[in-house]
Amino acid sequence: MTDDTGASRLDGMTSLALPRTATSATTNPASTAPTAPSTATDPHPAPRRDHLIDLLRIASAGVVVTMHWLSTRVWVDGDGMHSTLALEGRTIFVLGWLLQVMPVLFIAGGFANTKVVDSCRAKGQSATDYLGIRARRLTTPLVLLAAVIVPVTVVGNLMDPSIGAMLGDQAARPLWFLAVYLVITAAAPLMVRAHDRSGLAVPAALLLLALGLDLVRYEVGTLGGVNVGMLAMYTNLVVVWLFVHQLGIIHARGVFARVPAWGLVAVAGAVAALITVMVDLGPWPAAMVGTAEDRDTNLLPPTVIIGLLGLVQMMVIALVSRATARWNPSTSTVQRIGVLNALMMVVYLWHVPVIATAIGIGLLAPDTLLPSDEATWWAMRPGWFLACGLLLLGITRLAVRWELFCARFAVSRQPVRVVLGTLAATAGTFLVWQYGLLTTDPLAVTGLALVLLGAAVLTTRERKAPVRLA
Repeated sequence: MTDDTGASRLDGMTSLALPRTATSATTNPASTAPTAPSTATDPHPAPRRDHLIDLLRIASAGVVVTMHWLSTRVWVDGDGMHSTLALEGRTIFVLGWLLQVMPVLFIAGGFANTKVVDSCRAKGQSATDYLGIRARRLTTPLVLLAAVIVPVTVVGNLMDPSIGAMLGDQAARPLWFLAVYLVITAAAPLMVRAHDRSGLAVPAALLLLALGLDLVRYEVGTLGGVNVGMLAMYTNLVVVWLFVHQLGIIHARGVFARVPAWGLVAVAGAVAALITVMVDLGPWPAAMVGTAEDRDTNLLPPTVIIGLLGLVQMMVIALVSRATARWNPSTSTVQRIGVLNALMMVVYLWHVPVIATAIGIGLLAPDTLLPSDEATWWAMRPGWFLACGLLLLGITRLAVRWELFCARFAVSRQPVRVVLGTLAATAGTFLVWQYGLLTTDPLAVTGLALVLLGAAVLTTRERKAPVRLA
């Protein structure tokens, strides 16, 4: 979801906000890419920028936003405000499997993190340099989100405690991704090294561990007064996505490029068949997207089925990558892709608060904007998408200014500060995800405090040259 290649994320946002200079307009993208170390000194040179991976990340984020903006129907009638899942039926069930794109985002993250790790090694940078920059880059967008949403929930509590609780809970729901990605980003150098030493044994071990944890989750439950099933469930929140992220590392190393096309197809088919059998026999849920008929899914917390789906998607990506190997996008196309990738985290964090804001505005004229008739509600979706898109665009401008402000302060390079700041930010993000962006819950307040502490510890008072908006 986030672009982890050095300073490219900031550069992308700068290009969105600043007038293009003559130099940037004529720069060859190949000349600005990080120079890979010589294979004479490094057996694993930094992989070149893969624009297909970037496009897949953008498309996947678009699918996530679309599904979330369509998933819940809210209406008002004489009995008050109601909500239900809007997606239902066999067609949605099938589309849920085809459009479950979260594995693609983690595959893209694995590829990008491998590039960054190799680049840092080539430059002689330490693990502290790698982690400090990335941890702060993932944390500062959440600080802005909290600064905007928490006051709104406070006002909502004054109006009606249920409104404040709903707003804080909904805005925090997407944060599971950020909490998990902070952990995986911190582990990326170790996982890249593990692949270089042990190869495919690493994902095999992770997949078996995910399977074992699922069996504990579904078959054991409580043991000796301890809910080991829940512990296993939350452990898989890291293990499953670490497996999918590892697929991106393998792809960056070119392993799948050496497999013949028929081999990729055979693996994809075999794994898809295995998924079908496992879901049919149980205990795994059949759905990938929660619907009005079936709210139990394989996504959150994830099951081993998500990991297997990621493997199928990885085979498809490898096939498409092979077919598009000669694609050489123009400079302007590369710049547009870079800008969109730079904004992925902003879009992800804010797309749910945006729809909540639109619903709040709809309460001003509920009969018109929040109709109880389902057919009318669906007919209004294009207009709602346009309104939410405009809201998101305005928030994006604010987020760009915030990110550029944060970039004026250097990131700490002290190992203890970086580790403590990353731990605080990760724990805080997890708590906020679990308990909401609220001031009424002590654990939610603790989470918010830890996020702010993490961002502060990761940042120094040393100022860098400011970047001014146009």
